[in-house]
Amino acid sequence: TTVTIAVGVVSWPAPARLTRAEFLSLRNREFVQAGRTLGMKDIQLILGEILPNALPPIIVYASVIMAVAILLESALAFLRLSDPNVAKAEEWVRKLEFLSVQDLFLTETARWADVVLPGSSFAEKEGTVINTDRHIQLMEPAMPPPGEARCDLDILIDLSNRLGLKSDYTGASDVMDELARVTPIWAGVNYERLRELRSLQYPVPDTSHPGTPFLFADGFPTPDGRARFIPVEYLPPNEMPNDEFPFVLNTGRQMYHWHTGTMSRRSRGLDSREPVPIVEMHPADCEELGLMDGDPVQISSRRGTIRINVRVSERQARGQVFVPMHFREAAANVLTNPQLDPYARIASFKVSAVRIEKVGARRPTLV
Repeated sequence: TTVTIAVGVVSWPAPARLTRAEFLSLRNREFVQAGRTLGMKDIQLILGEILPNALPPIIVYASVIMAVAILLESALAFLRLSDPNVAKAEEWVRKLEFLSVQDLFLTETARWADVVLPGSSFAEKEGTVINTDRHIQLMEPAMPPPGEARCDLDILIDLSNRLGLKSDYTGASDVMDELARVTPIWAGVNYERLRELRSLQYPVPDTSHPGTPFLFADGFPTPDGRARFIPVEYLPPNEMPNDEFPFVLNTGRQMYHWHTGTMSRRSRGLDSREPVPIVEMHPADCEELGLMDGDPVQISSRRGTIRINVRVSERQARGQVFVPMHFREAAANVLTNPQLDPYARIASFKVSAVRIEKVGARRPTLV
């Protein structure tokens, strides 16, 4: 995810090594200078209130946040569906005086935008992709962007030039060349080599280096070359069920959809398999609440409420329920607990206390 214009995305250091205050002090000069480059005055560094517990956090450099431009291939995933306690993100975005979104589709975030810039998909632009095995691979366009859509980098170059920040980039290969200049482990990567070799595994310290298929083959970057194992203490969930919220909510993905469904729900074949949001519940819990398969229920947590239909399923244990994260009409993360794990800095998507109540009358079955 790239957030531009008024917002920068950075990695959060491990809390055991650097406090938030120390981090802000350390990064202040860098972000103030970036803000001045963009023409901002009276700059102060503010930790963004959109997603105050997010990892990586959003750093906002402006005394008053007035405008944000977002470059995403799924803006929805970032702001509306995939973050815990999404009501806070919505509250922040709705206060903006101006929002611009660059995306493939009119996502939930794009629906709020003052300006939507039609971007391009992976098959319509030149660039690189990197996987978790450290392979850098070159993508070449298979087709041009449709209609008035444009390559993402072309839009950014034009936008930068019009804002007065002149860009020397002429294409994606220029961006890669700059990355190689400032990133030692990518120093030997360029488009010519990627076209010839099809892929490179970083570290690639120079243009004669073949890449590094096996990382840390001869040792780790520690004084003695040996790895460090750091034990962590088990901590119970931050939020446990009680009389008011007796069920444990787990959220996640279904087989036929990906993440927030921005693309998979536009596939008729995939969407026909799972067309509507459901909550999976154990048969005994359904019997206790007088629920049958397909009954509408209201699920409430300390953060919000959604309405959804029941799917009776023995895949869930008693006292536990599952809601997929793909559906904007019943957004699971309206309910989830934003509390972060102190070590991994990941929100509590898998354990939130909820209450389930039957609502309305069951719809008759059509024969």
